[in-house]
Amino acid sequence: MKTTFAGHVRAAAKALQAQKRHVTLEALEMGCGQLIRTRRDRDWLCKTVSNLCAAGEMRREAAGIYLYLGRQAPAQKQQIMWRYLRSSRSFGGVTVDELVEVAGAAPEYVKEWLGVLMVHQVVKETNGRWCLTSDQVQMPRNEAKAQRLRNIRSRKSYG
Repeated sequence: MKTTFAGHVRAAAKALQAQKRHVTLEALEMGCGQLIRTRRDRDWLCKTVSNLCAAGEMRREAAGIYLYLGRQAPAQKQQIMWRYLRSSRSFGGVTVDELVEVAGAAPEYVKEWLGVLMVHQVVKETNGRWCLTSDQVQMPRNEAKAQRLRNIRSRKSYG
């Protein structure tokens, strides 16, 4: 698989931090090797670093010195659905179809997740719309499913 320019910049930043050296534009230039030859290439490097900072992968520590934080993991489907459900409190709730579209989850999965929230008495259904019954910041955990997974893992480790 072909590595992108941003991928080369990420690799150079990781290598610099592993060596406990400052991540600067000059050091990144050296780390990218033959990719940086002209002024245009250096401008491209500056723009890439700027984009990585905007994406939260790098942070500017001081003038010309950066800290590589790494790629952020995408939000899980349950977290996406939970945020959408919480944000729609004032709009009368959400439908299963809306959650499917927003989170990209299967309708059966969305219904199962809403059923778990219903068991925890966090949501209620009214005319096909699901509404929060109490405002909780943290999404309740499905303890039954977590215990099943722990049991499966323990059987695999001994079996």
